[in-house]
Parts: sequence; structure tokens; C-alpha cells
Amino acid sequence: MEDKEIERMCEFEENYWWFVGRKQIIISTLQNQLKDKTNLKILDVGCGTGGTTSSLTKFGTTYGTDFSTKALQFSNKRGLNVLKSGVYELPFISETFDIITIFDTLEHIKDDLLVLKELKRILKNDGLIFLTVPAYQFLWSDHDVSLSHYRRYNAKKLSIVVERAGLKKVRISYMITILFPALAIFRLVSKLKKSNPNPTPSLIRVPKYVNKFLKKVLSLENKILQKINLPFGLSLICIVKKFD
Repeated sequence: MEDKEIERMCEFEENYWWFVGRKQIIISTLQNQLKDKTNLKILDVGCGTGGTTSSLTKFGTTYGTDFSTKALQFSNKRGLNVLKSGVYELPFISETFDIITIFDTLEHIKDDLLVLKELKRILKNDGLIFLTVPAYQFLWSDHDVSLSHYRRYNAKKLSIVVERAGLKKVRISYMITILFPALAIFRLVSKLKKSNPNPTPSLIRVPKYVNKFLKKVLSLENKILQKINLPFGLSLICIVKKFD
């Protein structure tokens, strides 16, 4: 991802409905799964500018890695423990972390299987990996091109690569479901337009009242998602562990 897009995302991260709602879902799902566990050792792979990483610190000692120097500059400003690293060989000894998170990062990586195997290596035997990825290849658009994605997933495709890595699913669900019809139509219509030689992410500034409404919609969806798995959506959230 280019530096200008990292700066733009950092600007949006604090109050934009997508980032706020997504983070709420992630943190609630973590709390639901971890119950009252604290003092955990956590690694956020592909931490970016640290907006979500900073929320993980409530669960324990948190570290972040990213390949982008620009993104890590923003994370450093938040006072986070971060370091520059690729994803194929992470600079940690085996069985180091209780929790590993990799949010909207796997789609940026050419060999997703190799990365999952590396995460498994540094995960404790009773640890958990939490991940999110964009859903449905038919929604591929300039948004994905601008963010340097390699692919989008569905539940079956993600399940296959997870199992090939020697990991066992604890839970998998779609999310961003209530808004999916409108967002899917927007993506599909945008694909009909002439290809943009300089594609940008589909982060469109909206009026404050619209942004507030969309955040409330995702807050409602979060409450539903904590009770049941959702059958479709713009993204997938998945929890995996090592085989017993």
C-alpha cells in the first residue's frame, strides 16, 4: 500500500463508520472468546497505523509488526510496541504468543498458506489466532487493486487454507451483513465504469449524520454477531487454534 493511502486510512480510522464498526466487532468477539482472561501475550501482525492494536492492550502485553515504515510511524506515535518485519519469517521464537491477530492483512500476502504456518509456529499450543479478510471474489474492484490485494475469500476458501496450515477452526462467520446489499451493489456498479488508471479505496466521505447512522447499524450487527454466525457479508471473521 502506498504511503498516501496509509495516511488517508489513518485519518479515517478514528471516526469513519467502517473502521469504528469493524473494530467494535473485533474487540467484542475477542472478549466473547477470551472471557475474563488477561495478562496475555499478544501479537498483531500487519498492525498498520495501530488503531486496532491499541485496543488489544486491554487483554495483555501487545506487540505489532508491519512492513511499512510509514504505518509504523503512526503506531509509534500511539506508544505501541511495534517493529518492522515481513510476514514469512517473524522474529520470534516458537510458541511465544497466547493470541495472534491478523486483521485484513492475509489478502495482501501472496502466499497466505506459508504465513498461516508461520503464525502457527509462534503460537502457544493453547493459543488462538483471530483473523479478518474481505469476502467474495466477485466483488473484486479498484478498491482491491488500490490496496494491493491478491484475493478475496469466501468461508470455504478460507477454511481450506486454514486447515492446510494445520489449524483448526473455532469459529467462522461473515460480518458487515446488514449493509451488504447496498455495499455490494455499489462495488458491482463501480466495476461497470471505465477502469481508473489511478484506483483508490472506496472510502467515501459521508455527512456526519450518515456516518453516525452507519455506526449504529454496525453496532446493532455486532450484538447479533456475538450470538450467532452470519450467512453472508462483506468480510469474514475467523478464530483458529492448533489441533489438540
